[in-house]
Amino acid sequence: MPTGYTAVIGEGITFKNFALSCARAFGAIVTMRDDPADAPIPDEFKPSEYSERQLSLATDRVEKLKAMKDAECTRQAKADYEKQVQHHKDGIAKDATLKAKYEAMLAEVEAWTPPSPDHEGLKKFMRDQIAESIRFDCGGHHHRDALKELRPMTGKEWRQSELNKSLQEISYHSKSQKEENERTAARNKWIRQLRESI
Repeated sequence: MPTGYTAVIGEGITFKNFALSCARAFGAIVTMRDDPADAPIPDEFKPSEYSERQLSLATDRVEKLKAMKDAECTRQAKADYEKQVQHHKDGIAKDATLKAKYEAMLAEVEAWTPPSPDHEGLKKFMRDQIAESIRFDCGGHHHRDALKELRPMTGKEWRQSELNKSLQEISYHSKSQKEENERTAARNKWIRQLRESI
């Protein structure tokens, strides 16, 4: 029985096209494995620009933070604090709502009488699934603990915290873009060598 790669041999595919088709299963162009078989393989891949864009945004953010007036930093620190408090309160409320829904379903499971002994395992499975979900989804501990630890920052603290985050992003995305460029160069070399050999 032919595979997705060999089905076209009977139609008279050339060695070159067969090799290029099979190459989709390998590292350099594996991202094309789900593309249509006749999708052309580019002569050259371009590196993703995601990290480059994120690097630019983080660099701009550093400049904006440095230029902010102290009063503006204080206002932003207060706004961020209030936003975080609200986020955690919303999370606690969401957990409580979900827990109520789980408990209502659990009550229905407990009230259900399985039609035969063969169905007892299903009831136990449903009960266990809900109990596990309540334990993992509805604890609310994350949000409650975060609220206890949350404290307002001064404008100066807020600016430094935001600068630290942005500088970490710059470091991370600089490294990521360098790695992406290296991966793309290796992919391009691999496909170039393949094309030259066939």
